[in-house]
Amino acid sequence: MKIKIFTSILATLFLVINSSCSAVYPTTTITKTSTSPDSIRDSYNDAREKWNTGGVVNYNITVDVFSSILPPPCQMIATLVVMDNKLFSIQELVTPVTIELPENQSIQNPECSDYERYTISNQFEFVEDILENSLSYEISSIEFDSDYGYISHLVITTKGEAYKEVLFTDFNIR
Repeated sequence: MKIKIFTSILATLFLVINSSCSAVYPTTTITKTSTSPDSIRDSYNDAREKWNTGGVVNYNITVDVFSSILPPPCQMIATLVVMDNKLFSIQELVTPVTIELPENQSIQNPECSDYERYTISNQFEFVEDILENSLSYEISSIEFDSDYGYISHLVITTKGEAYKEVLFTDFNIR
């Protein structure tokens, strides 16, 4: 019971922090998509085609993540450097919170510490899995960069109150 209350308090705290302190970065023009499944699928297919035909394999991008999907809720901001479509280096700008547990153990939410999942190719695969119903998430909002097609903003939810928002900014081809 204490852990459940603690997790609820943390979720509320992170929502307040996220809504008041989220970084704002310049970005290129965004293509907004409605939330109907057919519209999301059509926009996704167009964006992925644009990304694939662009041939970009070396880039850096800033990723701003807030997630309450897994406990504890977390926020992470990092600049990822991707070379040959593989994560090459990470510069953490806002480090995910680590929760200290008894007996010198700690936990960190993998939603905010597994940086590999936030490369553009992996985000396309993640959205594809949601669209194919192989993951139990729902896309609440998705936006694509109009120049290159990458996912620039993604909001997903699960049944209940779990929520995840990912914002991609400062994209640069290397």
